[in-house]
Amino acid sequence: PYKKGVSHSFKWRGWLDFGAGALGDMACHTMNAMFKILEPGYPTEVELMASTKANKETYPASETIRWSFPKTDKRPAFTAFWYDGPGSDKAVPIPSAYEKGRKLPRTGTMFVGTKGVLQVTGDYNNTPMLIPESARKAFGKPKQTVAPSNGGHMGEFIKAAKGEIAWDAPFSNFQYAGPMTSVIILGIISQRVAAKLTFCPETLKFTGSKCAEANALLRRVERDGWEA
Repeated sequence: PYKKGVSHSFKWRGWLDFGAGALGDMACHTMNAMFKILEPGYPTEVELMASTKANKETYPASETIRWSFPKTDKRPAFTAFWYDGPGSDKAVPIPSAYEKGRKLPRTGTMFVGTKGVLQVTGDYNNTPMLIPESARKAFGKPKQTVAPSNGGHMGEFIKAAKGEIAWDAPFSNFQYAGPMTSVIILGIISQRVAAKLTFCPETLKFTGSKCAEANALLRRVERDGWEA
């Protein structure tokens, strides 16, 4: 039944039966910079490190999740973290490259490297900045290496659907967005089972502790009459 202020209108995303919480809602935007730059592929581990107010009906009020990605022929192994909810800003480790007095943005992505930090402010990856300020000034303005969007993500989708551009011309085509969404959902599964999980990128299955419980969440069980 319709329940204004409980599950409608925006709050449906926070219920296990209807949505995927803050991680499923916003990570495809906020974490896009990481996927575009590092091309992580699938992780070998995913872990719920902390959460508050978790229960069997709704997603946590706040959480910290970790993914460990193996090395490839293009880059070394690395670890990614997701923080959301009240107080999560205090859980984020501040890199030594940050100058005294510099504050974290309300939302964004942080790439912590050996020579400095790339901070991308906001959920839509449009304000990258090298930190510290001395590193940014020394590097100068970067060259544009990616062509501008052809009409925005909705415009690109419509043009591709009509055959006006190639199916994979949109930056968010399914071969890119599908695996990205899958990796984010692995974080949601770790949240649901409240554990550190081992994942096999070859079989796309969980292994080890709590793997049966986690693998059961890789596929949705349709209600009667709605089977594929």
